[in-house]
Amino acid sequence: MLFIFALLLAAAAVSAQEEKNAESLPPGMEKIKVGRGSEVVVPQGTKTHKVGDLVVLEQPQEYVARKVTEQDARIAKIEGENRALVLKMERLEAQLAEMHNLLLKAKPENK
Repeated sequence: MLFIFALLLAAAAVSAQEEKNAESLPPGMEKIKVGRGSEVVVPQGTKTHKVGDLVVLEQPQEYVARKVTEQDARIAKIEGENRALVLKMERLEAQLAEMHNLLLKAKPENK
């Protein structure tokens, strides 16, 4: 009976340690499975591909180049949207100024 209790206690301790390890990953990192029961900690978004039974991880320089290219594309998109918004705002300001001038001209003067 005591042996079973000790075994259950040890299993609970191992489970708690595994949960603690899963939570203690550095920011921006994740665990991925690369085989039967094997896990590797890699940057989030690292790509893998299989060659036969072997799981090949993306090389660090490939990862960085891909991420920089993706960021450049996102920045270019944001800059384009920003330019469109600035043009729209300038048109709205011009329309508002025109409406303001029309209202000033149409306003009867109090004498």
